[in-house]
Formats: sequence, C-alpha cells, structure tokens
Amino acid sequence: MTGRRRALLRNTLALGSILIAMASPGGAQEADAESDPWCDLLAEGEAGGVDCGLEAQAINLFFDYDLADGIGTVVLTQSTPEGGARRVSDPIEIDGVWAFAPGLRDINLDGSEDLFIPISESMVNNTFMVWQLDADGFFEPSGFISGYSIEGFENRGELIIATERMNAATYIESARLLDQDGFIHLYDMIVDYASQDCRIVDPNGIMAAGLNEQALIAECMERDWE
Repeated sequence: MTGRRRALLRNTLALGSILIAMASPGGAQEADAESDPWCDLLAEGEAGGVDCGLEAQAINLFFDYDLADGIGTVVLTQSTPEGGARRVSDPIEIDGVWAFAPGLRDINLDGSEDLFIPISESMVNNTFMVWQLDADGFFEPSGFISGYSIEGFENRGELIIATERMNAATYIESARLLDQDGFIHLYDMIVDYASQDCRIVDPNGIMAAGLNEQALIAECMERDWE
C-alpha cells in the first residue's frame, strides 16, 4: 500500500469515528469560549493549535486544542448565538499543526460557508478536514482535502482543484466535486514543468462528470510554463 493510500485510509477511518461521535452523547472536552481569540485574526504561521473561535452565519464555533509539539487533538463546540442548541465533537486527531488556524470558505459555491480544520502540515502540502452545514444548521464532516492553504484551492466552474507539490518541478492537480454526501474524486492531473507536459492519471470520474479527457489536457498545456 502506497503512502498516499495509507494516508487516505487513515483519514477515512478518522472521519468515520468523528461521525459516530457526533451522533452519540458523551463526555467530550469542551472549548473555553470566553477566553478564545478569533481564529481569523491570528497571524498565519503562528496560528496552528491555538484555542480560538469563529462566527459562521447563525452558529458560533470554538476550537479547544490539546497538543504537544503540534500533535494531539482538537474539540469543536458548535452553539447558536443565543445559547440554545449545542453540539460538541469527540476529540479530532491532529497529526502536526503549527501554522494554520481553522477557517471558513464556500468551497463548492453553494452559498454556504464550509469549515476547514487543519489536521496535518508539511513544508508544502497541508491536509484539512472539511465540514458542511447539515439540515439542522450545524457543521458535520464531509471529507479531507490537501493543498497549501484554505484560499489556495481553485474553483473551475463546479470543479474544486487541489494542487499538491510532488517535487521542485512537478505538481499534481486533483479535481473533485463536493455535494452533501462529501467529496467526489474525478481525476488527477500530473503537471511537469521540467518537461512542460500534462497527463491525467486516475481518470475514473471524468466520463461520469461529462468531462473530456483530451480537452482537460489541452487546457492544462495552455498554461504559462515560465
């Protein structure tokens, strides 16, 4: 099993455990909302693992970290502004976070903000757990996406493009959709700046999404290679 497939399996198992925990009451750790700074006001580069809060439409979010050297857990508490309904997650595993705080972005352009929780960081590629609003107005986990930052993901129409760096000259662009059931992977495009070449790997979702493989490659080749 490759390292990438091992990471995907680990993330899938972690997502399943969070879904189970949110559906069941328990003695989860809770955030100290009164003393938390706002996540979006923390300085990028020093924001990872800092207890903080976010305002998301009609719900307040608070993140309570328990980390040692960037590794540990975070607990998400969601509550309505008037102090009514509330949800508290079980601890979410964090595998090395130092620079980035949780953030909000409407990644699938459906008019509702999505929640991004950083769960692992490296020098160039970082992994985020993505949460969407459910029918009750609370966030629930939808899957994982990797790239540089929350704002670094690209929208091409309905497609969400996540770019990961493989080496100094080679990148992989992963295209997917996001609906209420989670991410739908469409294809991966390897972009090699050294040879100025684009090629698609793992194209299983292309036809189902009504896309044309050759047209996608041609569009990729039109980039500025300098």
